Amino acid sequence: MRTTTTDFAPGYGCLFSVELASVPATIAFYDYLSTRIHVGPYLGAHVTLALACVKGLYGKQLKDVKAAGLKETQIRVSVGLEGQSELLEIFEEAIRRADEAKGEKAEQVVVSIA
Repeated sequence: MRTTTTDFAPGYGCLFSVELASVPATIAFYDYLSTRIHVGPYLGAHVTLALACVKGLYGKQLKDVKAAGLKETQIRVSVGLEGQSELLEIFEEAIRRADEAKGEKAEQVVVSIA
C-alpha cells in the first residue's frame, strides 16, 4: 500500500462497480450518468468515468460469461477530481432513475462517503 504523505492518506481506491437489479434499471442509470459524467473504457483519469464493462466487452457472449458470474447489469466507475457533493447528487439521481425504471419499490439506497 502506498505510504502516507502530507497529500495522501491510504484507504479505499477510486474504482468501484455498481450492480443494478435489472437491465432496464441499468439502462436508466447509465443513460443518466452519460449526460453528467464521461463514459469510456479508460479508468484512471482526472474526471469521473463510467463504463458498462460486461455489456461492452462481452455483449455478444453474455450467455457464456454469465456462468463466470459476470452480469450485464454491472457498471464500473472510476471517480475523478470533481467535488464530492456534485458527484453524490449525480449518483443519487442516477439511482432514483434506476429505481423508477425497475418498476417496483426499491430498497432505500444510502450513499455516504467516510
